[in-house]
Amino acid sequence: MKAVRIKEGDKREVFALATGDVPIYEEELFSSLTVDTINKIDSYVEFLSNATWPIRNRNVCKKLTGCPNLYELRPKNVRLFFYMVYNNAYITHGYVKKQNKTEPEQIRRALRLKDDGIKE
Repeated sequence: MKAVRIKEGDKREVFALATGDVPIYEEELFSSLTVDTINKIDSYVEFLSNATWPIRNRNVCKKLTGCPNLYELRPKNVRLFFYMVYNNAYITHGYVKKQNKTEPEQIRRALRLKDDGIKE
């Protein structure tokens, strides 16, 4: 597992975990999404790179209850999981949300990827 830098903003760098050169979330999601949704994801990642931490707008970013240092970006019906190391953000993966509550198996996967990825 490696981290690929995807954004460098005023406040932090944003990385994404990858098995090769393509971030996991792009590899798994982008083929099934509209251009509008992909653009929204890019704007949220840009916002993450430039926003003061912690982000207080829960429509954009939310800390996952009971999961130390695990957050989700919330563009449209997509969820991108990430964690922070020092002042940088690391996106583990994402999925298209189909129900109101965040799916527990997706949280477990994010925690596994976090454990396998860059350490805090």
